[in-house]
Amino acid sequence: MIHYQQQWIEILDRQYDLVCGCPQADFWWELNQFLDSLVGSEPFQPYVAHLQREFSDWLQEYRDSLTNEVESATRIRLELANGWPTTDDSTFSPPELVDPMQVDSQHSYFQSLAYFDHIVTRVQSNGVTIWTENAGESDHTEAAILIRVLREKLTQLSDEQRPERLFLQLMGLEESHSYQRNRFLAEFRVWAPAALAKLLEIRERIYPIPREFNSMEDFSNEVFGRFMQPIVQPLPDIESCKMYLRRVYERIRADFGSHLAHYELVQRYKARCMFYDRERITGLIGTASGQLEDALTRDLALYLFDNGVSTFYRFMQGVHEYDLIAPSIAVEAKQYDDAQSRGYLIKGVSQFHSYANGLETDTSNVRELYYVIFRLGGPLYDWPKEIRMNRWTIYPIIIDLGQSRISGRRQEQIRPITREEILNTMSEDKV
Repeated sequence: MIHYQQQWIEILDRQYDLVCGCPQADFWWELNQFLDSLVGSEPFQPYVAHLQREFSDWLQEYRDSLTNEVESATRIRLELANGWPTTDDSTFSPPELVDPMQVDSQHSYFQSLAYFDHIVTRVQSNGVTIWTENAGESDHTEAAILIRVLREKLTQLSDEQRPERLFLQLMGLEESHSYQRNRFLAEFRVWAPAALAKLLEIRERIYPIPREFNSMEDFSNEVFGRFMQPIVQPLPDIESCKMYLRRVYERIRADFGSHLAHYELVQRYKARCMFYDRERITGLIGTASGQLEDALTRDLALYLFDNGVSTFYRFMQGVHEYDLIAPSIAVEAKQYDDAQSRGYLIKGVSQFHSYANGLETDTSNVRELYYVIFRLGGPLYDWPKEIRMNRWTIYPIIIDLGQSRISGRRQEQIRPITREEILNTMSEDKV
């Protein structure tokens, strides 16, 4: 396993050097090949999926922030119109033949509550728009537009009429929006998950995915639409793409190396328990009585801590208690000693997977999940090398502490546990 992953790190290095060192005429082709390798190669998929998950969650967090700002602006608008009826021009008719990409901010309609209501209705139908381009130009988010309209309405009132409380609320909303937007743009420029999303978006524009058409009419409409569609976002220069590529490469390589080190460390603990420290572990099992699983988990936590991995044992976060948490890994430990434990172990995967979804926070930053199983007796189960879910990959580690096996035909048959069996159990699990 370790040698296999080291080979893929070398492949990643060679592919990155090939893209960065190729002539400019071949750059887009080599970049496409590199991204195909990242997205399509099995060893890289867990790391790419994690970057995409981070970006999706981060984008959703910003989208929720913008939605809350729209709701706050709507509350201010309602209070303003109810308390000061002279500001309510929600019946203002829009001008004819307005190009939505060329809004005339000086036109009275675009400073009216009618336009405000139009923007709110659009958000309710389609959601907020997230702008990542033209960062140095005007803020085009719906929340910024609503804030500008409200500011214009408040400044039209005289000093005696102006509601100070609403004015302060609007100023607070404006400062909060500016802070969130600047933070979003700053992170978008330097963050590896955002860089990967940008590269994949660029590749989609250069090499669009072929579509299947049901008729010649559909094909003609598609071709005509592409011809008539203006190019709004030109491709970035090659140096910018190399900058994005470097961030993605360094992040994936670091994650690859981190997983390599952690996986090797857990495997060394397995070898230590089974071959070099079996007598001590057996004594620990004999004295642990009803707290056997806790005792084995603490022993694993101490081993990781002594080898440089800071661990938290029985870590509470929200409503979940995790067996073992480290800066980038989570461990769930189980033990069994009879033939009735198969369902218990499989349900443990489902439990661990549900717990992992609660770890997607900036504070935990967990990227690797290890399912450590201590066999004290009972059947031998052959687990998959890795269990891939939509959002996580779980690595089962089996530590066999049972009695020596009987050789020959009397040896107990190993019973496989497949990924499909685990997923079917998870879909039926109502816990």
